[in-house]
Amino acid sequence: MLSCPVTPELWEALPLKEQQRAFLRHAKAYWETHRHRIALRNSRSIKIRSKTSVS
Repeated sequence: MLSCPVTPELWEALPLKEQQRAFLRHAKAYWETHRHRIALRNSRSIKIRSKTSVS
């Protein structure tokens, strides 16, 4: 995504606290998605074991 030529100036003009808040608000969605993912190898193992387990 391309940004407006004045975007860096606007960002730098924000107080540090506001920059941190904006960054965290933006990054939270990505973090929430990726922090709950497991390794593919582990996922396969769980699937195989769940299919072979007796209920």
